[in-house]
Amino acid sequence: MKAIILAAGVGKRFGDETKTLPKCLIPLGQGKRNLLSLYFDCFRNIGVKKVVIVCGHQMEQIKKECEKSGTGLKIQLIFNHEYKKGSILSLYCAEKELNEECLIMDADVYFPDEALMKLIQSNHQSAFLVDTRVKSSSEEQMLMTKNGRLASISKKVDPNLEVIGESVGFLKLGKEHAGVLRKILKEFVAQGKINVEHEDTYPVLMKKYPIGFETMDGFFWSEMDFKKDLELIRKHLRSE
Repeated sequence: MKAIILAAGVGKRFGDETKTLPKCLIPLGQGKRNLLSLYFDCFRNIGVKKVVIVCGHQMEQIKKECEKSGTGLKIQLIFNHEYKKGSILSLYCAEKELNEECLIMDADVYFPDEALMKLIQSNHQSAFLVDTRVKSSSEEQMLMTKNGRLASISKKVDPNLEVIGESVGFLKLGKEHAGVLRKILKEFVAQGKINVEHEDTYPVLMKKYPIGFETMDGFFWSEMDFKKDLELIRKHLRSE
């Protein structure tokens, strides 16, 4: 199993701290160094050994963290020169890595090891992690179904589809599905669709194959888009 981490973004919504640090390196406190180091700890705990990180903003800082806390992992860094454009280009930069079973992961999520293990052990060849407790406020990537099958993921809810919850930002892909997603990415870029999110390619994959999901019910997790999210994570860590 290979993990592909998308960590190229600037994180403008977070504030001044991301001018000098990627969000995944912001200190969490309580003995927890930062999100990226927690990802590495998780990978070692659950047996993921190959890691590909797509970088852009402050790549050197990420490189230093990999040297510091990436012991025991085979880590490859890929630079996205156009990291200020749509996140689809970050995933496209790693398209050659879509050659085996893999995880596609946003870099700004706090999650427990057990949740990622649940996704890896899913009976579905490919599957999302989803929080069915979340209601849309137009900020979340919501997963939607039609006739019981995943049909879309978008921040804009389709009234013709049934919303099941928010995607955590992690997708497990089987080898065959990864190869097809690679072709879809190439088609998007060839058509000039480069200012969109990488999630915009997933509905095309859903039309070709049934994609499953595993729930985050019972687990604490949080994206780290804003400072209030960081405070929520720190509060959780203090309570552990």
